[in-house]
Amino acid sequence: MQTALPNTSHNPAIARSRSAAGPGLAGALLVVLTVAACWWLMGEETQRHWEPPSHVYLSAGERHYRVPVARMSSLHDYSQAFIEHSAAQRSAALEPQLERQLDAMFRRVESRLPEFLDWYYSLAGEYSRIGMSAGSVLGVAEGNYVADRAATMLFAQAGWDEGIAQLREKLGSHLSHEEQASRASWLAGLMQQLAPYRVPAPLPSSAGDAPAAGPRLSLDSLQRSLQTSELLAFEERLALSTGGALAGVTVWRASRAGAAVAARGAGRGVGRAGSAAAGAALGCAPGGPWALACALAAGTVAWVAVDWALLRTEEALRRDALEASLRQSLGDFRQQLQLRVMAAVEADIRREHAQWQDTIDREFLPLQGIASRQ
Repeated sequence: MQTALPNTSHNPAIARSRSAAGPGLAGALLVVLTVAACWWLMGEETQRHWEPPSHVYLSAGERHYRVPVARMSSLHDYSQAFIEHSAAQRSAALEPQLERQLDAMFRRVESRLPEFLDWYYSLAGEYSRIGMSAGSVLGVAEGNYVADRAATMLFAQAGWDEGIAQLREKLGSHLSHEEQASRASWLAGLMQQLAPYRVPAPLPSSAGDAPAAGPRLSLDSLQRSLQTSELLAFEERLALSTGGALAGVTVWRASRAGAAVAARGAGRGVGRAGSAAAGAALGCAPGGPWALACALAAGTVAWVAVDWALLRTEEALRRDALEASLRQSLGDFRQQLQLRVMAAVEADIRREHAQWQDTIDREFLPLQGIASRQ
């Protein structure tokens, strides 16, 4: 006896469950397919993004270039070699101008030497040195009186400060001009090497054409970044490098020999003053109310007369030697000053060119990295 299976085709509950299962399975399958398609598309996009480009697009004004990435290495090397050569050229071109400026300044200083020596071998100069020497012993005056006097007569009255200001201004103007000319020459050389890769200007985006794929480098923007990196003008940096110590070193070097002679002259004057006064006192009467006054007056006259005669003798014997010593001191200082200014300027040129090289590295080296991955 067979058992009859129940007929489910007419069961409303089972029919509803079957009809609901069909759309649910289809929806799940659709979601899985959608996710898989998106994943595949993302993978394709990622792979396309990391494919290294074959060209770099450079622009300079209205000129446009499509340069192979492998060519960027030689352009970088050219730029670095140009910067090194430019620094040496600028230093060499500066030195003759610096020499001309210093020649004019020191001619004015040397023209003041006769007046300084006249003062030094005068009675007024002699007595002021004696007084200042005594004051320095007592602690009421500075001991560098002759050096200060030389600074005033040789440098201040010769317009030294104004000469230093003009030196900074002219050197700064020269360096600024050379800096701009150097960068213009670098850009012109770069344009010559890029000439085979020049292409027409790209169409505007409104025309519907997509821009060409690949890295882009604007040489105009690079030039602007080099200019804005200079926070101080060259003449201002030169003033900071050489302005503070120039006057002090100049005075010390130029008056060193004079200061040594002044020390000898001060002791000599005090000694002969006493002997002159003692000799003059012997010429007065031994008694009477005017004896003391006579001795003082005679001593003063004798002191001045003896001092004047000895000064003339010393001037005849030593003036030429003192003048030669001062000129030698000025010549030594001039050489040191030129070395100081050149060292400061060369350091500034090296610093500015190092910034230039860093900018070239920052813009060109990443493009070389793209070429190495191809």
